[in-house]
Amino acid sequence: MPPNLMPPANANASAKPIFSIRLEIRRFQLDVSPHYHTIACRGLRILENNNQVFAALKNEA
Repeated sequence: MPPNLMPPANANASAKPIFSIRLEIRRFQLDVSPHYHTIACRGLRILENNNQVFAALKNEA
């Protein structure tokens, strides 16, 4: 995971998400606002991060 998406060292469970990600898994689409969760899925593509195209994960589990 890129360093700018990692939680700060003093992050706590009540912290609000600092980003939201729009995800597409094959033909299914999912919009989430995670609380610093690591997202890993084979074939997952990150389409949008803070209204910008961010990255594509290439068949990594």
